[in-house]
Formats: sequence, C-alpha cells, structure tokens
Amino acid sequence: MGLLLLPFKGTFRTPFVIDSRARHARTDRKHAAFDLADDFKMLSLIQPTELSVGFPTVRLELMFRPVTTALSTATNLQKSIDVASE
Repeated sequence: MGLLLLPFKGTFRTPFVIDSRARHARTDRKHAAFDLADDFKMLSLIQPTELSVGFPTVRLELMFRPVTTALSTATNLQKSIDVASE
C-alpha cells in the first residue's frame, strides 16, 4: 500500500474566566469560562458538556484537507522519494 498523507491544521483554544476587573484569569469550577474566537474579540461561552471533572478543557479544532488533495500530495512526495533514491 502506498503512502497516505492527511494534512491538517489545528487551533488550540485555551479556556479562561473574566475576573471582577475584566481581566483574563485562570479557570475554576465557580465561574463561567470562555474561549476566544479567531477575531480575538468574540467570546464563546464554554458549555456544561465541555467540562471534564467540572473544569473547562482545552479545545482543539482540526481542519483536514480534502482526501483528493492529500492523495495528490502523497503521490508527489512518493515521486520525490523515488527520484532521490535513484
């Protein structure tokens, strides 16, 4: 079987709370937690289903390229490996 590449990119979204002085602070079980959108302005409220042992967890968003693009990339990579090994 040939080489199969599944290229992707990802974004880690670290949760935080907003303290009484409107500053970012560490998360805890007592306060609502948020993470920041790509525009660095919009806040997204962490939902109860996104908690682990009562604490908000880091969110990882992955985006994969279409399989046809990945297969094309793998084919080109394999051709490069074949040429280099000659």
